[in-house]
Amino acid sequence: MLYTMVSFSNDQPLYEVLNSTLRSVKPEISDQLKLWFLYLKLFIDALTHLPSYREIVYRSVTNDLSDYYELSEKFVWWSFSSCTKSLTTLQSTKFLGNTEIGTLFIIECFSGKEIHQNIFCFR
Repeated sequence: MLYTMVSFSNDQPLYEVLNSTLRSVKPEISDQLKLWFLYLKLFIDALTHLPSYREIVYRSVTNDLSDYYELSEKFVWWSFSSCTKSLTTLQSTKFLGNTEIGTLFIIECFSGKEIHQNIFCFR
């Protein structure tokens, strides 16, 4: 639950701060990322206790990211992200909704975790 809770210091959910750090660092380890090591160890250890699944999942964003990614390009996803197994879910306003521009990621997930029963802020 800590991962989805809003920080007391800046009203920003912890996952936004963590994912921003994970996306901004280069493959080499930065000092900024080192600050997260103990939390990441705890978080990943907790995730190992949840059952894994291997399945195609979908992630959408309401921005056009076509300048940054090639169609069918394979890359490593350097952050923790909520995804859905259902394309129809993406039609809700939480995801792409009725926006005219957006990007849909089709992800071949090898170790997905069902966390919907363990989150705090999306209920």
